[in-house]
Amino acid sequence: MVYKNATIAAVVPAYKEEALIATVVETMPDFVDHIVIVDDCSEASTARIVADFAEDNEFTVVLRNAQNRGKGYAVSRGMRRARGEYRVFVDSDLAYPSCQISKLLFA
Repeated sequence: MVYKNATIAAVVPAYKEEALIATVVETMPDFVDHIVIVDDCSEASTARIVADFAEDNEFTVVLRNAQNRGKGYAVSRGMRRARGEYRVFVDSDLAYPSCQISKLLFA
């Protein structure tokens, strides 16, 4: 889906978020065209969940940091890889849930 002739990308930094990461990506709004998940060197369970999601969703890219670099680095890396005129980030712990994206775009 394209918003006002522009694509929308969401960056999701993730570190040890196996409990919530599936909910975050599965509830991403339909108007998001591209998702970049940055796994910040999480344990295997988070990596497996995001890899499974990306396998079934061609519009999703997963980047994995070789070592834990922190949220700021993960967001920055994801933003550089994201493709879209509008780019937002969504917290993987739902502190800033994906439903908030529409408030930014449609305000």
